[in-house]
Amino acid sequence: MTEEAAIVVNSIDGYKTTDDGKYVLIKTDQPIPLGISVDALPQLFQATVDGMGNAKKATGSNERFVVDCQWWEIGVEQNAPNLILSLTVQGGGRLDFRLPLTQAPHIRDVLVSITGQGPTSAPDGVTKQ
Repeated sequence: MTEEAAIVVNSIDGYKTTDDGKYVLIKTDQPIPLGISVDALPQLFQATVDGMGNAKKATGSNERFVVDCQWWEIGVEQNAPNLILSLTVQGGGRLDFRLPLTQAPHIRDVLVSITGQGPTSAPDGVTKQ
């Protein structure tokens, strides 16, 4: 670990959102739960993803972190040339990813290549997000 002082957390044993919806309380192997403002969760998510990537580089690991996706949606961002890829994970959490609209043909081509199925007509329910 670096020379910086830190509270080391080696496991997460559970979590819950406060009744007022303002904080997520994370029960860890430490005696006091971590209370994280929901306003800070996007930065925590980014730090987690970046930290995992940096750790993989430092250790030379090729291990992937995979989360089951229960539902997905693809839409077009209003007033911007972007796709919005929304993934709903177990527990109902939703992650939205912004991709340039110019990536759509490549995404289609990759899906066709992986599945071996040709393109079909546009699916019902495509909406602007």
